[in-house]
Amino acid sequence: MKQIVAALLVVSGIAAGASAQSASMTLKVRIAGEQGWSSSVSVSSGVVECAMFLGFDLAGAIGIAGAVYNIQGSGLSGDTVDIGSAGLDRQIPFAFGAASDAVFTVGNTFRIDNADDAGNVSDLGISTAQNTPSALGAGFDGSNPALVFRFNIVISGDADHVIQLNAPLNQLKRNLIGVYASAGATHATSITTGLSTTGATINVVIPAPSSLGMLGIGGLLASRRRTR
Repeated sequence: MKQIVAALLVVSGIAAGASAQSASMTLKVRIAGEQGWSSSVSVSSGVVECAMFLGFDLAGAIGIAGAVYNIQGSGLSGDTVDIGSAGLDRQIPFAFGAASDAVFTVGNTFRIDNADDAGNVSDLGISTAQNTPSALGAGFDGSNPALVFRFNIVISGDADHVIQLNAPLNQLKRNLIGVYASAGATHATSITTGLSTTGATINVVIPAPSSLGMLGIGGLLASRRRTR
């Protein structure tokens, strides 16, 4: 009898593990013009590209349906957050449904949110969602994780500082991330357990004036060698 009970517990455990589900919001960054995304970059000036990825673990699911959240950051030092340039804001096909986003800045902090959400209400936010698989056909994005939102931070380059990016789970609308469970799904399946969020870091390191001078001298000497 003990062996039978143990066997049943093992089978039950396998079944529970098989039915486990989770979903994630992950922020990534990269220096403009470079390939690949990372959790952190170090720059002295220029543009840092930033992206939100939604991912999931649900057996049989074929792609992200969407989620509503906001993106927050701290540590700005004269830097500018850009969501209006070409290719930024909600990404195709995750721009299903009318919406307008805005950047709200207070001191050295910022929040990217629904343009009507000046009060930071959790039922509003950035709505990144795609239509059903059958409606989009070949245009359906089945990536896992899927890149759903992009923005840039233009670095001022005035002093060393660290910019932290995050997407708080307490701002995730209805505490869920939606996925399409099959190619024939006509509505999203909600993942409400195993939710996680991961931020990103931008380290701004300004070269000391003496270092810039040495770089200039090195370049001048190299130029003279080439002309001989």
